[in-house]
Formats: sequence, C-alpha cells, structure tokens
Amino acid sequence: MKTTFSIVITTYNRLLFLKQAVASALSQTLPCEIIVIDDCSQDGTQEYVQHLENRVVYHRNSTSQGWGKCVNIGVELAGGEWIKFLDDDDYLAPHCIEEMSRAIAAFPESVILSCQAIRVNETRTELNITPQVGSGEAVRVLQEDIHYQMLFDRLPFGTTVQVAAKKVAFLNSGGWNSQLADSGFEAIDSWVRIAEYGDGIFVNQPLGYRRLWWGNISQQRSIQERLNANITLKHNIYSLVHEKYQAKLPEDRECQEFLELYWGMVGLKHGTLNEAWHVAQPSLFSFKAWNRLLQVIYMKKFRHRIDSASLNRLEQIAIEYYNLSVCSELSESEIERIEEILKEAESEPCLSLLLDEVDCLVLKQLNFLEEDGDYYQQQSAKIRKFIEETIVPESSVLLNCWKNTAWEIREFPI
Repeated sequence: MKTTFSIVITTYNRLLFLKQAVASALSQTLPCEIIVIDDCSQDGTQEYVQHLENRVVYHRNSTSQGWGKCVNIGVELAGGEWIKFLDDDDYLAPHCIEEMSRAIAAFPESVILSCQAIRVNETRTELNITPQVGSGEAVRVLQEDIHYQMLFDRLPFGTTVQVAAKKVAFLNSGGWNSQLADSGFEAIDSWVRIAEYGDGIFVNQPLGYRRLWWGNISQQRSIQERLNANITLKHNIYSLVHEKYQAKLPEDRECQEFLELYWGMVGLKHGTLNEAWHVAQPSLFSFKAWNRLLQVIYMKKFRHRIDSASLNRLEQIAIEYYNLSVCSELSESEIERIEEILKEAESEPCLSLLLDEVDCLVLKQLNFLEEDGDYYQQQSAKIRKFIEETIVPESSVLLNCWKNTAWEIREFPI
C-alpha cells in the first residue's frame, strides 16, 4: 500500500514566491494533495489560488494568526498520512514526494523524514547544498539515537523544506508551539517532539530548495533573541536524550557556553560588535566551547566535500577500532593498530568524531558485560581522554579565533 502525502504550503503576502512553491508542488512526479493556508494576505494571493480551482485546497484566515498556527491548521485539514511542509519562499524538486515515499516504504516504522536541500538566493542562483548523513540513498535513524544526534548537530533535521512527518505523530506531539512564534526555531522544536514517537529517515538527495534572503523570519530577530530561543530548544533536546547516552552527555552549562560563543561569532560576522561581545563574553575562556565551535566549523565547511570513498574508508577504520575496543585481550600487533588509528585521528577531525561514536557503542555494551568490565571501562576512559585532549585547540588557535574563525561560520539554526 502506497503512502499518501499532503503538501502544506503556508503563505503571507509573498505572491511571487508562492507561485513558484505551488508550481513545484503541482509538478511532482507522484501527485498528491496540495493545501495552501493563507494568513490573510493582501497582495492578490486569494485571487491567484482561487483561480487554480480544485487543483489545491485553499484556506484563508480571516485575521493573521502567525506561521505556527497556519501550519497546525494545514495539518488538521490534510488528508494524507504524511505531511510535506513547504514555506511560500521555498520550492521542491519534481521527484521530492516520490523519493520520500520510496524511503518511507523501506523504513515504515519512521515518523519523520529529512533530506538534503539546495540553498538559493532570491533569483534562484544555487549557493550550496546541505551535507549528507552517512552513506547510502536513505539512512534510518533509530528513535533512541535522534535526540543525541540533534543535540550535537550531527543530524540536520532542519528547515521545513527538508522535512516531512507522519500526520498522527505530528498531532500527538501537539503541533507547532505558538510560544516560539517567529523565533526561527518553531520547526526544529516540532521535529524534536515528533521524534519521540518513532524512527527517523534521512534521504541523501537534494529534494528541496531553500531560499536565503532578507525576508527569512530568522534574519529579522536580534542575536540575543535567537540565542535565547536556541538555548531553550537545546534544553528541551537535552532532556529527551536516551538513557544509553547519559554517560556521554556534557553538563547542560557546556551546551549553553557553546551557543553563546557561536551566536557571538554570528554577531561578529554580521558586524553587530556590541551585541556579539555581550552574548559571547560569558564563554570566551571556555576551552570546551571553543573545541565544539571549531568542530562545527570544520564539519560545515568540509563535511559535504568528503567523497563517498573517503567516507567509506573512515567508516571501515571506525568499525575496526570498535572490534578492537571490545576485545578482552589484545595482541601486540592489535595494540599497535589501535595506536595507528588514534594517531591518524589527530589530523582527521571526522575520524575523531566517528571514534567518539564508537566509544558510545562500547559504553552501551558495558551495561551487559559481567566479566572484564573494569578493563572495558578503562579502555573507554582512555579513548574519551585521548579524543578530548587531541581535539581541544591550543592557546595559539584560541587567540586567533576571533580574527580568523568568525568569517568561516555559515549561519543556520543549530
């Protein structure tokens, strides 16, 4: 039985962009229901959509209700099992619904799906593409892993153009939170809550186009407001991380320090020096915050450039490392191999992050081990200590970060 979809488009006074969004929905290779929720536009939107007649379902609010309430109304009206969200200034690739349906058929226990997106400007010139997750056309993410991966920005369940969700899970989660109206984080907050009800999928194909322009809601908020909303969101994610990751979680304060530093850099990049100093100042001397920031910059800048062959090689090394880590007795050659892998990780941040995940798997197994438990605990502690010490930036790097690093940040909600 095929999955049924509804595309929910929310709009407010963006007729030119809306036409592109609707056209992309009507052009899907797998046709589906299209719903337009008009938040009382005054630019001819009503006349345009009514001209489309029965090709779309149209709902117009009598007064402006806000973005979040429009999304909730659209989902309530939708007849599809799955909802494909779409803002009026974004648009879809023609095969978006078809590819998402194929991925859902492969992983039917999922309740949320995301994909890569191509970022474009106002004239639809392509700027860049969001990174892949793992290898393969579609990657299943177990429910117990989603929140930990989102907390550390390794799972880009991001903007609405990337995401689809199962309608029943959306409704059970309570829909979009109107208290986060216009914060730029309403969507991610919703994905966090939806993920409590099942697995996730990431499709490694660009199935949507996200338009970056001055009219984006997130661009209209102050740095302090966006920081506050981001901290609230991270606190929520932190509280939902599965118990198997609890031993690896940093202190909640460490997460906040990273965000303060990150948004300070964003403010510096935008030239708002006073505000940048104000939000970053509490965390300027946090080595852990700088460590995390440099990792994020590296991943944003280089992760999407890693070819599949290199990624597969790193994954094979991580698997080998895992097999060695769970052995109760190691030969001299096996010990030497571990040392070789750790040495390579010193110059390869992506490998370091993979080894961090391996360490988590080892810790998970410790819960079921009765013999040689102390040995595994010591090995895992050594692995964690090595990773922390080798990735932490040196003082010279720290001193130059304000000058050299801020301009490398590609801003998007974390």
